[in-house]
Amino acid sequence: ADPTIYETLSGAARDTASAVSTKQTGRALMAFMDLPMLKSGDAAYAPHLAAYADPWPGAVLLYRSASGAGYGLDTAVSTAAQMGETLYDFYSGPTDRWDEVNALYVKMYSGALSSADETAVLNGANVLALQNGEEWEIIQFATATLIDTMTWKLTGLLRGQLGTEQAMASPLAAGARVVALDANVVQSAIPEAQYYTAFDYKYGPQGKAISDVSYQSATVAFKGVGLRPYAPCHVSFTRDDAGGIVIAWIRRDRDPSADDWEASDVPMSETEESYVVEIGNAAGTVLRTMTTPVASVLYSAANQAADFGAQLAQGGTLKVSVSQSSAKFGRGLAETATLYL
Repeated sequence: ADPTIYETLSGAARDTASAVSTKQTGRALMAFMDLPMLKSGDAAYAPHLAAYADPWPGAVLLYRSASGAGYGLDTAVSTAAQMGETLYDFYSGPTDRWDEVNALYVKMYSGALSSADETAVLNGANVLALQNGEEWEIIQFATATLIDTMTWKLTGLLRGQLGTEQAMASPLAAGARVVALDANVVQSAIPEAQYYTAFDYKYGPQGKAISDVSYQSATVAFKGVGLRPYAPCHVSFTRDDAGGIVIAWIRRDRDPSADDWEASDVPMSETEESYVVEIGNAAGTVLRTMTTPVASVLYSAANQAADFGAQLAQGGTLKVSVSQSSAKFGRGLAETATLYL
């Protein structure tokens, strides 16, 4: 053999070829979520966005247009959210205390759910958004039990968090969207003056043209739920010496920082305090509507006689609905109570 074939030959260095993925990026899921403020500092009017795709394309881009043409970039969702769906119908439960009766069964598309102790949950761990029609219920869970591949049974629930108890007005059907509310959820860059405008949206994987078949379309208008006042709570009454009924309640605030048990009063995000109170009979017919700038109102003996034909006697019932008003949003959610006189 010729000895030269074993000699080292020098030449120009060449770059190592990079690995090329054979996976093709497909269509993405995008959840448009009109949610209350999740943390202080959120843009209260702006919707939240969550996206998922497998394989993840590096980012999912959301474009917005007022006319169906000339789309501009609204938001780039850079990390995949944990999304899934409910497996069975999910029924309403108690608020302001642990729901130890209901169990939520979810099938997640990616990620993993895990248990947390009660203290961690009360401090903000394990938060999910459940889509029920146009409303989203925000819940938390303490115990996550893996029962099948990517399938969990969630128990030890806190329901209707952040003022979303109205989303429990009807049962949540199987197949409802589930989104983990963590750092992977972002807010839209929509301007405050336009959040309620119906825009055309297109969304799809980073690196592909907006005209590509992987892009999908949606037309959405938002309500600005983060601006909506929470329903008041703890509606009660006393009688005055003239036979009037003084109806009182405790105000709640939509900013998460207002949940401060050490504060002497509930902070207020609105420019002024204002409430609408509706008085109804046992059948639910509204007989009188009153407004008040404080967290109480007098239902006088004269008004009782005008509405019911006589002053309400001890042992009767009175249906009351109380809602806080906002200069930006209008009337917020109502707390309905039956007062046993």
